[in-house]
Amino acid sequence: SSNNTVAGIALQFGASTNVIENNVISGNGGYGIYSFTSVGFITPLRQSGNIIRNNKIGVNGDGSAALGNRNSGVYVGDNSVDTQIGPGNVISGNGATGADTVFGVNIGGYLGTQSAFISGTRVTGNKIGTDATGTKALPNAGGGVQVTSSTGTVIGGAGGNPATPGGTANLISGNSIAGVRLKDSIGFGAGTSNNVVTNNWIGLNIAGTAALPNGSGVYFSNSANNFTVGPNNVISGNRNDGVLIEASNNATAAQQVRLNTITGNLIGTDASGNAAVPNQGYGVQLRGGTFTNTITGNHITNNATGGVYLAPSTNATPASPTQNTFTGNTISSNGAVGITLTSASSQNVIGAPGAGNIIQNHSSSGIEVQSAGNTIQANDIRLNQIGILINNAAGNTIGGASVAT
Repeated sequence: SSNNTVAGIALQFGASTNVIENNVISGNGGYGIYSFTSVGFITPLRQSGNIIRNNKIGVNGDGSAALGNRNSGVYVGDNSVDTQIGPGNVISGNGATGADTVFGVNIGGYLGTQSAFISGTRVTGNKIGTDATGTKALPNAGGGVQVTSSTGTVIGGAGGNPATPGGTANLISGNSIAGVRLKDSIGFGAGTSNNVVTNNWIGLNIAGTAALPNGSGVYFSNSANNFTVGPNNVISGNRNDGVLIEASNNATAAQQVRLNTITGNLIGTDASGNAAVPNQGYGVQLRGGTFTNTITGNHITNNATGGVYLAPSTNATPASPTQNTFTGNTISSNGAVGITLTSASSQNVIGAPGAGNIIQNHSSSGIEVQSAGNTIQANDIRLNQIGILINNAAGNTIGGASVAT
């Protein structure tokens, strides 16, 4: 398709069980593929069970160069359920430079009414942000994949890795802002549930050996809640943070970024876990008043600025991360400090009996505490210049089972 103003292909008003396969869908003035029927219709029809596979979306016929759609490559919106995107698509090059609302794949919308949300979207086995070989960046302007108000969305899958033909893992690399952006509608704060990002390579080349960076790897914002990132993602080589969890400024607790889980990932290594492919920022950063997130069972290693960093927001009334839990991680050889709890980052838990972290090989300290009311216990903290540095902070609990410092 060429120069269509709204979309190359539109699925509307109950269009279901269609297979869109082996097309070049590029150069359109709107979306590449658009699945949407507004809930504003009195009796909205649902698009269900559509499959989008083996297409070139936003690139030329051999997938070697960008031929971008002006808007997102694939948009799955209102009244679209059980949509399958992949395997085998190349979804890259979409959006003009600086168009930060344009993604390779953009998922989120209402289902029937404005109090229910679309469900069952699966994004599997695609190259998003690269050429067809998976070795060159063809950025989507706003990011690779955005997931917002929806339930049961799965990005990736257990089958093979991105180099496995017909597998379910995605290669999400080379995108301008973020590989994966996870958010919710600030007006609801409860439109996301059971959404999973698993077994993808985010920031690597197709061989899994070198950086093909996104801006950040995975970016949580705007009320993102109840997302799970992991297991088995490799989030490495990105220009900024591997994972950034950023709170919404001045949001109520019910509308805040919260209750997300980062589990079982490699953050800062190649796909084998044996060689360094650092993110240039932190491995994991929590910024602002985000709370009750769980970071567990990850290998957070080799990242240039630091391992884990909890920081205040930068608005006029700054807030800091609270009540977050870090257990069972290996945090090694990251910049100067393994974990930093900056001012006002309180009630966070680092380690638990039987689920301590290994924190080692940092040029300054394993853990630096600049705030009050945190608990640090049951960790193995070794081979740093200082194990735990408590810097002008009071009221923290240091100790527990099997502590080595």
